[in-house]
Amino acid sequence: MNFDSEQIIELLKSDNLHFRKIAFKTIVDEFEIFSKQFFDIISEGIDCDDLINYACQRFPSLNSGFDEATVFVPSKTYLYFAEYANEHKLFLKELQKYFHAETCPEKREKLIVALSKCFEGLKSDLFKTYPQYKNSGNTENETDRQLMLFITGKCNLSCPYCFSNELQPQEMSLPDFAEILQWAHKNKVKRISLCGGEPTSHSRFDEILLMMKEQAYKTYFASNFTLNCKALKNFTADVIDKIYVHLTDQALENQYLMRQIIENVEYAEKAGIELMFRTNIADGNPKIKEWFRIIQATQITALNIALTFPTPSENNQFVDADSFEQYAFTIEEIIKKSNELKYGLSFAKPIPLCIFDKQTSRFLLANKKFHPLCGINYHNCTHNVCINHKKEFHACLGVRSSSFKFHKDIDWQEIETYCKNTIQALLALPLFTRCNNCFLFDRKLCQGACLSYKSVL
Repeated sequence: MNFDSEQIIELLKSDNLHFRKIAFKTIVDEFEIFSKQFFDIISEGIDCDDLINYACQRFPSLNSGFDEATVFVPSKTYLYFAEYANEHKLFLKELQKYFHAETCPEKREKLIVALSKCFEGLKSDLFKTYPQYKNSGNTENETDRQLMLFITGKCNLSCPYCFSNELQPQEMSLPDFAEILQWAHKNKVKRISLCGGEPTSHSRFDEILLMMKEQAYKTYFASNFTLNCKALKNFTADVIDKIYVHLTDQALENQYLMRQIIENVEYAEKAGIELMFRTNIADGNPKIKEWFRIIQATQITALNIALTFPTPSENNQFVDADSFEQYAFTIEEIIKKSNELKYGLSFAKPIPLCIFDKQTSRFLLANKKFHPLCGINYHNCTHNVCINHKKEFHACLGVRSSSFKFHKDIDWQEIETYCKNTIQALLALPLFTRCNNCFLFDRKLCQGACLSYKSVL
């Protein structure tokens, strides 16, 4: 059905949410006709979440890229995802037309500030074109520092694809943990993730949880959940807010281990701890049916998946970057099944969108849970910074090519410098030749894959 401007205005005035959604979708679908209405709504700051979501689906480049996104070059020719470049060019053209027609400086400023808040991916273009508004309003998101601590290299399982299979079966001592915890508090670290090996296999894991609780820290961690957690007195929601429960092949093939997982899941749910299943794709025959059978047997409705990535020495079972395309159908099958069951699905590691067909890639790019980026660029590239059980800093658990020793007097700014120098060089490195001619890579909307692949190039 075709609408004119007056009809769109009437639909927007309606108290009927369905009619408003129709108007929002029409405005985005026919953006060249209704761009004025679009910018009017955004600048007025009214409730328009649906309009913003529709816009991010039609114009994926409005989504957030890396913190230091590049400015769009309209004259550049792209061989991959060129249609996104053309759509972005259209958006900027209509914005410029609207901006030039608006003579009131206050309204111009209001629009630029509103756009920068609604669409993170526009900031670089906006503030290069209109630098006078760069400091207008609070457009920067406050982010909390977090730290990942490898408290043990031990694990009761031996999954061939595990990124930690190179770790020595050593534990972080409680005095070392206490020292790091004190340092983290001093440097305003807000969140700590416990890593391994298997974190719950630490011989004094309950004491670690108590120490965190006493410092008012909350944690999240990944676990194979095959060790009995009922004996842990501090296994409570006031210190653990989320656990990623790994469905390992070893557990799926062992009835005893599966019973232990189900018992731990029930125990954690009673404690009020949020749970999410995590599965790894390491070969061409993942146990998808078994995954969903177990998921359906619990109350958990979220699934996190990953293509397994290489360790620094590449001695684990991982998916080779040149083989990604072979897994596109498998991933699409998981997406379809998750949608049917209404499960929340997310990717643990970035996956290049060029392995999918156009429809799937657009769906994934528009959905923030499937964004082909990891969070490594957050917090000045310190989002994934970790300390191993030998008290060495790494920029990320997947990037262990360099490190430096922890000491109690080190300043967080030193961590930022180290992480930025390590991470930004890898982010800028194209994983595939085609990345050089890809709009998404150029706009920093895709990093190709987990940086572990780039760190072993």
